[in-house]
Amino acid sequence: MSQIKKKGMNALNSDINKVVTLLEYQSDIYKNSEVPVTQEVLNKFHITERDFTVALRNLLLKEPTLKKTYEHVDGDVPTGPENEIEFFKIKLPEDFKKLIVKKYVSYSSGLPSEYVHLVSSGINFNKKEGTIEFNGTKCELPPFKNEFDFCDYMFTKETNVAIPWDELSTHISGKGFDQLNKKDAKSIQDTMYRINNRIKKTFFTQDDLFSWESKTVIRNF
Repeated sequence: MSQIKKKGMNALNSDINKVVTLLEYQSDIYKNSEVPVTQEVLNKFHITERDFTVALRNLLLKEPTLKKTYEHVDGDVPTGPENEIEFFKIKLPEDFKKLIVKKYVSYSSGLPSEYVHLVSSGINFNKKEGTIEFNGTKCELPPFKNEFDFCDYMFTKETNVAIPWDELSTHISGKGFDQLNKKDAKSIQDTMYRINNRIKKTFFTQDDLFSWESKTVIRNF
């Protein structure tokens, strides 16, 4: 197989994983088998409508059981200046999670078939256990280390909100603002990178839970 073709297949498999994760995400929100696919949720999972459609079609070809029970249901057309994009609904089989999700988004072996994408509604910090949890899997943080205090503070904040590094540093170190220096800023950065690396290894994702922008820390999910 040529390198170009191999890359194309890898991209398609990654998109199929996104489709499965996206549908699982929507089914958890709407609590029924008929889930809407909107431009907003496509953006959340970083996939275009075209790539979603192609990946879904290939998923149906790979999964005869899903193909038998899959049903496309025409959706509404939202009105208003902020959301004028058509969306459609997909009717999923009742055992969608059992048949499909476990196959494409598997955590038990530590080696899922493709990288998964983090979603805000599925990840949380368990202060009592000192773990970050996602889809039933726990990422343990070292006790009595900066990583615990870092998450303890950042998970009290909303996602996509920039938190100044010195605000976070005073919480972790107990120092006053006037006592902080460049080493403290670097310590915050290093702690953030360690957490991101733990998350990527544990949840088999390429997503960064936290980002560093203009001397601030942002929780992405």
